[in-house]
Amino acid sequence: MKFKNLYKILILILLIASNSFIEIQAQSLKHQRWRMLFSVGASNFMGDLGGGVSEASHFFGYKDIDFKSTRYAYRFGLEYKVVRGLSFMQEFTLTRLYGNDIYSENLYRQNRNLHFKSTIWQTSLQMRYYFIREKEIARHTFRGFGGFQNLSAFVILGGGIFYYNPIAEYEGEWYNLRDFGTEGQGLNDTKIYKKYAFSMPVGMGFKYILDRDFTIGMELVNYYTNTDYIDDVHGDYYSNSEIQASYGDIAAALADQRIDNTIGSKENFENKRGGDGYNDSFLLLLVNITYHIRN
Repeated sequence: MKFKNLYKILILILLIASNSFIEIQAQSLKHQRWRMLFSVGASNFMGDLGGGVSEASHFFGYKDIDFKSTRYAYRFGLEYKVVRGLSFMQEFTLTRLYGNDIYSENLYRQNRNLHFKSTIWQTSLQMRYYFIREKEIARHTFRGFGGFQNLSAFVILGGGIFYYNPIAEYEGEWYNLRDFGTEGQGLNDTKIYKKYAFSMPVGMGFKYILDRDFTIGMELVNYYTNTDYIDDVHGDYYSNSEIQASYGDIAAALADQRIDNTIGSKENFENKRGGDGYNDSFLLLLVNITYHIRN
């Protein structure tokens, strides 16, 4: 299913949920809760560069995770409890994504020899459905880590927007890849990609109640996007001589760093620099502490 169709479904679900909120708002005032979330965790890029021994996967592709490229993730969020079992959360995320072909066990990717890193600034609105609902506990009560009665679990679906800007290192200096047209962007009417894109977070998590005010938890969220340029790699190799003539020697070097130019044809990749069949995504594993704001 195309990203656009998934996004339409997401918007429809959010509209239905919002309408339900309006209808039941008067009856659910006593259940309303505001929460603040603080999260720290790890990120892993799921795109063209880096990866494991298998071909790139596009739905929680754990077999293609490259742990050497794992980087940090931080998040602040505000969650609003509509009714028991349903809430909305606005999140603000800062994370670093990294990918390097030398860490891959795939021969073609190793030979391609490309790398990148990018800081991601993101905000998204998420709908959270608790299939194991949170328990209400009395004020001033503290419960230890015994038993499952303090556990709740939920699934996540949302939509967001993020900023990215891939850079790469060459001879000790880091360069903004977007400015160098590494796949011929800006030449022969080829458009230069934007630094902003949309995301669709899909995931699940759980919480454990500590007391009336605090919970701890963990989430695993895959952020699907509508861009294939988070790592500056999308399609075919462009004429390196034209890139050199238009953008200079450094641009030509960043565009094509293959160790052996014959491996691509032997592996039936022809002139492929990346795979244009799927957009990029990234995976976040987050540990949360949540504070419940009293009305």
